[in-house]
Amino acid sequence: MGQLHPASRVKLSPASKKQLDEIVRAHLRIFSAVRNFISLAQSGAAKDTLLPLIEVILESSIAHFRVEENLVHDLRHPSYTALAEAHCQIVLELVRFQDAVTSGRDISSSEYLHVLDDLIIHDILEVPLFDKFTKPPLRQSPSAK
Repeated sequence: MGQLHPASRVKLSPASKKQLDEIVRAHLRIFSAVRNFISLAQSGAAKDTLLPLIEVILESSIAHFRVEENLVHDLRHPSYTALAEAHCQIVLELVRFQDAVTSGRDISSSEYLHVLDDLIIHDILEVPLFDKFTKPPLRQSPSAK
């Protein structure tokens, strides 16, 4: 198990605090769009109804990831590369999902829930937001090597 770095908090500038506020608002917008999509998809909505919601989820996610990555980069946080790679994978999954819906392929509820789960769980809920940006990553203890 890792140990917390002795400097457990990073001071945020007013600009960084503003970015953090935008990230919180983006999480809420994305979560709302995902909820709407799931509700409509489960009620059997046509792809013409679902595609605009997928586009909102995709565009909102890309814009959100850009803000989040900029903040992590500005803080010189060592998680930047891993975060950017995870975001890239989520975007690729969302694009593949969008393509599947556009092509008219029948999408099972477990398939769209998996894609949206990756977005919600891995980006929004997995790491407490404030900790994501204000705590250094856990360091591996010498005994864990």
